[in-house]
Amino acid sequence: MGKHSKFIMLWVGIFIAVLVLIFFINSEPLNNDYRRYTSFSSGYFGGSLFFDTLEHMGYPVRRRYRAFDANNSSTDDVFIFISPRIDSASLQTTLDSMAEWVYSGGQMIFLHPNVATLSLFHETMGARGQLIPLPSMPPWSMYRFGSGEIILGNSAPVLNRALMITTSPGWALETHLRHWDANTIWFMEYYHGFQRQDTFFSTLPLIVQLILIQLILATIAAIIHFSRRFGNPIPYYEEVERDENEHVRALARLYMKTKRSQK
Repeated sequence: MGKHSKFIMLWVGIFIAVLVLIFFINSEPLNNDYRRYTSFSSGYFGGSLFFDTLEHMGYPVRRRYRAFDANNSSTDDVFIFISPRIDSASLQTTLDSMAEWVYSGGQMIFLHPNVATLSLFHETMGARGQLIPLPSMPPWSMYRFGSGEIILGNSAPVLNRALMITTSPGWALETHLRHWDANTIWFMEYYHGFQRQDTFFSTLPLIVQLILIQLILATIAAIIHFSRRFGNPIPYYEEVERDENEHVRALARLYMKTKRSQK
């Protein structure tokens, strides 16, 4: 194998290793077919059918593993909450943050089976501004709130079992998602127990991750490849320990040889 062939094989190996690393670094949590309401679940009460259909249609759907934060959420995105589990202690604070974000121009779909939670959300938004009903979209209600829009209602019609019976609720949501034309459509998996802290590396674009890992692996490979050529090998000499009176015996032998030669 020639020098160029070895070089090509080295970079091919680095490229494959980079892809494997990125896959494991950015891999999503393991699927759970029986967890309710999550877009990972393909069970009767899961939400994978809606998510997978949107993804197949080319919508920019992604899963989010962090709590909703109005200050760090773009109003060019859409956030979808399907029966989120929110602690009662933080429920009002979370709804306040959502209402503030929608009022400033965000688009949100908030579906929940608990009528009390939906009523509390109505009251929260009503205390901040006027909710303007938009044309009905059964089985949900749509409102204009401030500069944004929100869809509220029961989550049951969007679950797998219901969509396998009738797809009309899914098409109704798809129509509004197409109208909203979001940069990213976030399914909020954080509220279903899928939590993952974002790191500096994971927030970088994929191409930047690819370049960084390639550079790191190429540097390591170069060090290993050229480490034997940093200089000529230095021979190691082991010093022989001498006796303390060795020079005396050596002089004595030399004296005896000289004396015999004079005879």
